[in-house]
Amino acid sequence: MKKDRIAIIGAGISGLSAGQILGKKAEVVLFDKASKPGGLVKCDRISDNLFHRVGGHVFNSRNPAVLEWFWNFFDQENEFLKARRNARILLNGKLIGYPLENYLHQLDKTLVSKILDDFLSPNYQPRPYHTYADFASFLRSNFGETLYELYFRPYNEKIWNTDLSTIPLHWLEGKLPMPDVKSMLLSNIVVQEESEMVHSTFYYAKEGGSQFIADRLAKGLDI
Repeated sequence: MKKDRIAIIGAGISGLSAGQILGKKAEVVLFDKASKPGGLVKCDRISDNLFHRVGGHVFNSRNPAVLEWFWNFFDQENEFLKARRNARILLNGKLIGYPLENYLHQLDKTLVSKILDDFLSPNYQPRPYHTYADFASFLRSNFGETLYELYFRPYNEKIWNTDLSTIPLHWLEGKLPMPDVKSMLLSNIVVQEESEMVHSTFYYAKEGGSQFIADRLAKGLDI
């Protein structure tokens, strides 16, 4: 029986993954404008330094089916390192823990007082995230105006390069922590590390960075 023929545009992680899955049942060809696969996760080694072209990329997932599928391509123990995220934010000339809402105790006392005023205000009435029409409304309502203007607006406008009021919340589900005021205050009182984010721990290839992942997923594909 003749196999179906499928063309996939783009040999990034999504295209490569689709190619591996669909290639079991169809003839698949991937097309990419670049000379090597990887898309946004491409890396180059320059003067013996690994250079991530579009930010650093790591792997993890909470979906057991995704984890099982991914690790079929790799030797987890010998080819990857498991790391705990240790990110910091440079804010007003001082390194603050990430995510910021868990490290308010590291901020200036006057600033923390303004943040608490927002939380204690009668106007502070956060709702479940899915009830908000856009990202900006969610951030303002859940973190208060002080934290929004200090960090959440400028940081996210830089990351997403767009007006936050045009980003729907359902698109961000699972990508960002969605803390409530109790969890934020609890994290600061007992000073606990973030463990709920998908990338609070992650796997990183021992050699080649995320290009190693792309190259392995590209094996056997017609690109």
